[in-house]
Amino acid sequence: MLRFAAGLSVCASLAPATTLVAIWTPDRVLLGADSLVTTNQQAPASGCKIAQAGSTYFALSGLSRDDAAGFAAAPLATEAARQGTMPEKVAAFVKLARGPLTRAVDGLRRDSPQDYLMLASGRPVLQMIFTQADDSPVLGMAAFNVAPEGGLRVHTAVVDGSDARGPRIVYAGQQGRIREYLKSHRDWAAGDAARLVNTLIQLEIDSGSAYVGGPVDILAITPHRAEWLQRKSGCGL
Repeated sequence: MLRFAAGLSVCASLAPATTLVAIWTPDRVLLGADSLVTTNQQAPASGCKIAQAGSTYFALSGLSRDDAAGFAAAPLATEAARQGTMPEKVAAFVKLARGPLTRAVDGLRRDSPQDYLMLASGRPVLQMIFTQADDSPVLGMAAFNVAPEGGLRVHTAVVDGSDARGPRIVYAGQQGRIREYLKSHRDWAAGDAARLVNTLIQLEIDSGSAYVGGPVDILAITPHRAEWLQRKSGCGL
């Protein structure tokens, strides 16, 4: 099982927001997200966390925007999605994001030491999940962490079935209830995958968090086709 550790969604300040769940199988990829959007500047609102760039879809969790540092991850992900293969997309995103994200983290270290220490303790700074309507289901992932010596350490992965390890689940953002559920449901791959994605995200919504909220959006990717299994009105994708 691939797993991203607990993540953050922030805009100029840090908060444990957003829950993302993706399941890869040889037949399709499912990508789900909650809808609650919070910043320190606006009241909570419902937002679309799964974005589209051509035939590629992506979702972000963590320091995806820092207005003070002039950093916004979504446009960089859109630009990276124009690359050809999934490994190329992931590599392009890392290259585009590393510099401005480093500057944003440096700003936190200077202006918000408590938030920086939280990241330096192991929480991911930024996590990205790509999926694409291509010849076969594929997931691309990148996670940025603060390195012990300072700077950023990056982990990337592409799941396309080439390792013959079978179904894979990835979760990012707030995930305490998800980890508890999967620990007691080792046979998660035997059930309905779409229902599982909804269940896992709903667990985090029902936990009473002020940073994760419904409804749950779920996108299914099969060869050369993307289909919304659940989507709130107004997303416009």
